[in-house]
Amino acid sequence: MLWRASRKKGQAGYQSRPQAAAALARLLAEANPDRTFWLVGDSASVNAATLPGRPENLQVIGPWPWKAALYERPAPPVAGRKGRPRKKGDRLPTPKAMIEDVTTDPAELQTVVFPQTTRELRLQVIRDVLWDRGCKTAPVVVLLVRDPLGQWRDEALVATDPSVSAEFLLQGDCRRRSVELTFFESKQSLGLHDPRVWSERSVGRAHPMAWFVGTLVILWYASAGHAGAHVHRDRDWYPHEVTPTFTDMLGALRLQMWQDEIYGSSGTEAPSPEVIETLLHKMAAVA
Repeated sequence: MLWRASRKKGQAGYQSRPQAAAALARLLAEANPDRTFWLVGDSASVNAATLPGRPENLQVIGPWPWKAALYERPAPPVAGRKGRPRKKGDRLPTPKAMIEDVTTDPAELQTVVFPQTTRELRLQVIRDVLWDRGCKTAPVVVLLVRDPLGQWRDEALVATDPSVSAEFLLQGDCRRRSVELTFFESKQSLGLHDPRVWSERSVGRAHPMAWFVGTLVILWYASAGHAGAHVHRDRDWYPHEVTPTFTDMLGALRLQMWQDEIYGSSGTEAPSPEVIETLLHKMAAVA
């Protein structure tokens, strides 16, 4: 897990968030040259700050602007012709125009398997094209996605490896949701947004410590906690939970710790009034 403290704009060493994320990704890729890494970002991260100058083993997947300028690859230079060779070919239609024109860029219905569902989607794959503003002369692959049922919104995705399959690109972008959910749960349950610290050492410790504690909770649940008692919540609107959430894991940890304090390690000891009072005070103090 890599962290980087941000500085205010105008201060020495300031980097935008995409620039800082790209620097961390490059650091990881350069430290492991025998492995291939995929950086999955949102629309604010997949841009000229993250795409150019990457190590060869660092690839990027992310959403693509609907009005992005796309070009064909330039024709090979003609022997004997003077002048600079062209860096890009003819201008292509925007993604918004491409997804409506299935004649020029044929679409294919494909069944895609997601973690919790299977869906038939209309996919258009445009390979070996240039996105001058993002990757300059490095070719990319573009994937345009439309749900024939009209229940899901249209998606335009880009990957820096033009050889990947449409399914790999689409499922790779879906993995970004788990990262966003991690940030949400960290703020809600681990106090990631609470620390108001000013010293350099405190800034460098507060947030990594929150995620370190969260990691311990997940490891505990995977190794032993899943077999113990769980918190029962009345959720009539969501009765069929597929997998336990982080909130479930944290609730199970609290419940099993409190049960151990009340009933002892055997689970059969009668609780004393002092133990009950201590527990009530702890529960009342939980923010």
